[in-house]
Amino acid sequence: MYAVFRWCFIFWLPLFLICCEQQRDGDLDIQAESRTRENKPPKRYGSVIRIKPEMVEKYRELHAEPWPEISAQIYRNNIRNYSIFLKDDYLFAYFEYIGKDFAADMAAMAMDSMTQEWWKLTDPCQVPLESRKKGEWWASMEEVFHQH
Repeated sequence: MYAVFRWCFIFWLPLFLICCEQQRDGDLDIQAESRTRENKPPKRYGSVIRIKPEMVEKYRELHAEPWPEISAQIYRNNIRNYSIFLKDDYLFAYFEYIGKDFAADMAAMAMDSMTQEWWKLTDPCQVPLESRKKGEWWASMEEVFHQH
């Protein structure tokens, strides 16, 4: 009995510890990913735009299967946890930014040829708000509350 216990202990314990270490490291990587290089929490962004009622289904179809190149570009430009919500004739977008230079990352995204092609499909579905700031397509929103 002791020999069996010893064999299990010697053989399985190191495997168990390796698996636990890999899982723990993976969890740490996920946590690190949600922070900037300065160890600050990500900056949260919310924005809103109207959607043409006759284009809702097309917009849903496009976002049901976004192009992999678009998802990769969003990721390269330091955007995480990105969601778009629909209510009545409004789209609400939320994302977290983990980079250091938001303007530079957004300019890089705008220069990307695949992103430009994607926008040629999505922009005709949208109607920018009159109250948006100059240069905005989606109107930026003010965060008035956040709970950790």
